[in-house]
Amino acid sequence: MSKNTVFRKAPVFENYKFHQKWIKECKRILKPNGTLIITGTYHSIYICGFILQELNFRILNNIAWYKPNCTPNIGCRNFTASHETLIWAKKDSNSKHVFNYKDMKYSKWEENNFKNEDKQMRIVWAITTPKPFEKIYGKHPSQKPLDLLKRIIIACTNENDIVLDPFMGSGTTGLACKINNRNFIGIENNIEYFNLSKKDWMIIMVKNGIGGANTKTGLAFEGEKELYSFFKKQENYEIKNMIGIHNLKRNDAFELFYMGEHVANIFKKHAIYVYLERHHNLNWNYFLSKKLLPDDSIFVYKNNTFFVIEIKTQNVAGSVDEKLQTCDFKRKQWQKLLSILNCKIEYGIG
Repeated sequence: MSKNTVFRKAPVFENYKFHQKWIKECKRILKPNGTLIITGTYHSIYICGFILQELNFRILNNIAWYKPNCTPNIGCRNFTASHETLIWAKKDSNSKHVFNYKDMKYSKWEENNFKNEDKQMRIVWAITTPKPFEKIYGKHPSQKPLDLLKRIIIACTNENDIVLDPFMGSGTTGLACKINNRNFIGIENNIEYFNLSKKDWMIIMVKNGIGGANTKTGLAFEGEKELYSFFKKQENYEIKNMIGIHNLKRNDAFELFYMGEHVANIFKKHAIYVYLERHHNLNWNYFLSKKLLPDDSIFVYKNNTFFVIEIKTQNVAGSVDEKLQTCDFKRKQWQKLLSILNCKIEYGIG
């Protein structure tokens, strides 16, 4: 029996066919100046590297992601696995790819102790595995840290580019895209991990100043009816009653802290109008003909964005489309009301 026959009957050939199929599809839809990054361990990365060359991709770099806090080797029969390989490739030798060299060289990469200030970015990246806050709702078996995906997105794409992750998992690539103003498409066939990705948006929204209760971001408030109750249960978050605002009920306005830092204010119903009048001398009557009363609203300092949230439920059969028809109108109304504050507005239904 020839070596080729053995190969074609072995499980490795099945892996080869699987990887070849999805990489071919990626190349088919990849824009001329786009690039592809594949991450993996020795179980799959070499097969993928071979396929990239077979399909006439031009490999630009292989990057070693070193994990300073890797899991110890329990068996003690071989070296401790402490890195994964990233292969960065462009569509072909003639394509002109995006590489934001200055961002890589001059930006502050505090999480990477291998990167010297104002020196070129090398191909060994020291980034820890996902932080605890990234796994509050659960974790994916091959979950990548947000810091790693943010660096990849910044290096290889420009703002408003479209990024596709064909194996979305818990959605970290999408979070990195949102933080850095990229558009994102994710594919995931496991409903458990897909639901995990939706929940992860809630945690990242305030910590990184992104997100919103709208269909664009996919934010979901599963299992919770209000922001106050949600954040009371989250590690490293603290909620305090807002002081200095009169005519408010005790549980209507709150200050939200993350690890001691004041990151946001939360308001319920009428509280937002009292706050605007007291702190900004803003009277809603000058802008609106009727008060809009959101179930929740939150102002996030980091990205100067005001999120307006309405919680809608339906306990009977029938379409919920009518609940969405007023979203655009209400969003414009909030933009009109808060225009003098020069902040972004996100409105949505949860």
